[in-house]
Amino acid sequence: ESAEIGMGMVQILQSRVNISGTKIHSFAFNEISYAPEIAAGMLKRQQAAATVAARKTIILGAVEIAHGAVQELQERGISMDDKAKVALVSNLLTVICSDRDAQPIVPLGH
Repeated sequence: ESAEIGMGMVQILQSRVNISGTKIHSFAFNEISYAPEIAAGMLKRQQAAATVAARKTIILGAVEIAHGAVQELQERGISMDDKAKVALVSNLLTVICSDRDAQPIVPLGH
Protein backbone atom coordinates (compact mmCIF):
# COMPACT_ATOMS: atom_id res chain seq x y z
CA GLU A 1 0.00 0.00 0.00
CA SER A 2 2.75 2.48 0.91
CA ALA A 3 4.71 1.53 -2.24
CA GLU A 4 1.72 2.46 -4.42
CA ILE A 5 1.32 5.77 -2.60
CA GLY A 6 5.05 6.40 -2.94
CA MET A 7 4.93 5.85 -6.71
CA GLY A 8 1.98 8.21 -6.97
CA MET A 9 3.84 10.85 -4.96
CA VAL A 10 6.90 10.52 -7.21
CA GLN A 11 4.71 11.24 -10.24
CA ILE A 12 3.01 14.23 -8.58
CA LEU A 13 6.29 15.70 -7.33
CA GLN A 14 8.05 15.07 -10.65
CA SER A 15 5.37 17.00 -12.54
CA ARG A 16 5.93 19.94 -10.19
CA VAL A 17 9.73 20.00 -10.34
CA ASN A 18 10.22 19.23 -14.05
CA ILE A 19 10.65 22.94 -14.82
CA SER A 20 13.77 23.06 -12.62
CA GLY A 21 15.39 20.01 -14.25
CA THR A 22 15.23 17.98 -11.03
CA LYS A 23 14.61 14.24 -11.12
CA ILE A 24 12.65 12.53 -8.32
CA HIS A 25 13.95 8.97 -7.88
CA SER A 26 11.85 7.76 -4.99
CA PHE A 27 9.49 8.73 -2.24
CA ALA A 28 9.11 6.78 1.01
CA PHE A 29 7.13 7.31 4.17
CA ASN A 30 8.95 7.10 7.47
CA GLU A 31 5.68 6.75 9.34
CA ILE A 32 2.01 6.61 8.46
CA SER A 33 -0.48 7.63 11.12
CA TYR A 34 -4.20 7.08 10.87
CA ALA A 35 -6.96 8.85 12.72
CA PRO A 36 -7.87 6.85 15.85
CA GLU A 37 -11.27 5.81 14.49
CA ILE A 38 -9.70 4.60 11.22
CA ALA A 39 -6.95 2.71 13.07
CA ALA A 40 -9.51 1.12 15.40
CA GLY A 41 -11.62 0.00 12.43
CA MET A 42 -8.58 -1.45 10.68
CA LEU A 43 -7.57 -3.32 13.83
CA LYS A 44 -11.09 -4.70 14.29
CA ARG A 45 -11.11 -5.98 10.73
CA GLN A 46 -7.67 -7.56 11.14
CA GLN A 47 -8.71 -9.23 14.40
CA ALA A 48 -11.94 -10.51 12.83
CA ALA A 49 -10.02 -12.05 9.92
CA ALA A 50 -7.60 -13.71 12.35
CA THR A 51 -10.49 -15.06 14.43
CA VAL A 52 -12.23 -16.51 11.36
CA ALA A 53 -8.99 -18.15 10.19
CA ALA A 54 -8.35 -19.61 13.66
CA ARG A 55 -11.91 -20.93 13.90
CA LYS A 56 -11.61 -22.61 10.49
CA THR A 57 -8.42 -24.32 11.63
CA ILE A 58 -10.03 -25.46 14.88
CA ILE A 59 -13.11 -26.81 13.09
CA LEU A 60 -11.08 -28.70 10.49
CA GLY A 61 -9.00 -30.24 13.26
CA ALA A 62 -12.09 -31.10 15.30
CA VAL A 63 -13.74 -32.85 12.35
CA GLU A 64 -10.55 -34.83 11.76
CA ILE A 65 -10.39 -35.82 15.45
CA ALA A 66 -14.06 -36.86 15.52
CA HIS A 67 -13.71 -38.88 12.33
CA GLY A 68 -10.56 -40.54 13.67
CA ALA A 69 -12.29 -41.39 16.96
CA VAL A 70 -15.23 -43.10 15.25
CA GLN A 71 -12.92 -44.95 12.88
CA GLU A 72 -10.56 -46.06 15.66
CA LEU A 73 -13.44 -47.35 17.80
CA GLN A 74 -14.78 -49.36 14.86
CA GLU A 75 -11.31 -50.79 14.12
CA ARG A 76 -11.06 -51.91 17.76
CA GLY A 77 -14.34 -53.78 17.49
CA ILE A 78 -16.55 -51.29 19.30
CA SER A 79 -19.75 -51.17 17.32
CA MET A 80 -22.02 -48.14 17.41
CA ASP A 81 -25.30 -47.44 15.71
CA ASP A 82 -25.74 -44.18 13.81
CA LYS A 83 -27.37 -42.50 16.80
CA ALA A 84 -24.36 -43.27 19.02
CA LYS A 85 -21.95 -42.04 16.34
CA VAL A 86 -23.90 -38.78 16.00
CA ALA A 87 -23.87 -38.30 19.77
CA LEU A 88 -20.12 -38.99 19.99
CA VAL A 89 -19.26 -36.69 17.10
CA SER A 90 -21.55 -33.97 18.44
CA ASN A 91 -19.99 -34.14 21.89
CA LEU A 92 -16.44 -34.15 20.53
CA LEU A 93 -17.11 -31.19 18.23
CA THR A 94 -18.77 -29.26 21.05
CA VAL A 95 -15.85 -29.80 23.41
CA ILE A 96 -13.09 -29.20 20.86
CA CYS A 97 -14.67 -26.14 19.21
CA SER A 98 -15.80 -24.48 22.42
CA ASP A 99 -13.81 -21.57 23.79
CA ARG A 100 -14.65 -22.69 27.35
CA ASP A 101 -13.46 -25.65 29.39
CA ALA A 102 -15.52 -28.83 29.13
CA GLN A 103 -18.05 -29.49 31.89
CA PRO A 104 -18.38 -33.27 32.14
CA ILE A 105 -21.82 -34.65 32.85
CA VAL A 106 -22.27 -38.18 34.14
CA PRO A 107 -25.65 -39.71 33.35
CA LEU A 108 -27.24 -41.41 36.35
CA GLY A 109 -29.68 -43.72 34.63
CA HIS A 110 -32.65 -44.94 36.66
